[in-house]
Amino acid sequence: MFLRLVELFFVLSIVAFFVMQVLIPWMYEQPLFPFFRKKVVLEMELKEIQEEQEEADLEARIAAARGELQKKRKSIRPRVRADR
Repeated sequence: MFLRLVELFFVLSIVAFFVMQVLIPWMYEQPLFPFFRKKVVLEMELKEIQEEQEEADLEARIAAARGELQKKRKSIRPRVRADR
């Protein structure tokens, strides 16, 4: 009797795995075996976040450089006008 229960549990586990990892993703046109792809999805999300952070850093550097350029232009303009 115990072996029958173990056998039934094993068969139900295989069926549940097939349904959750193959049948449902196939019906919704998603990649098969999503359980094994979780790490890949998380790595992609981390990479996107890092790229966004790099873009924000570059934008901040550009804004700082533009600010310095405007300060230099303001300091140069009065001198040029004073020389005329």
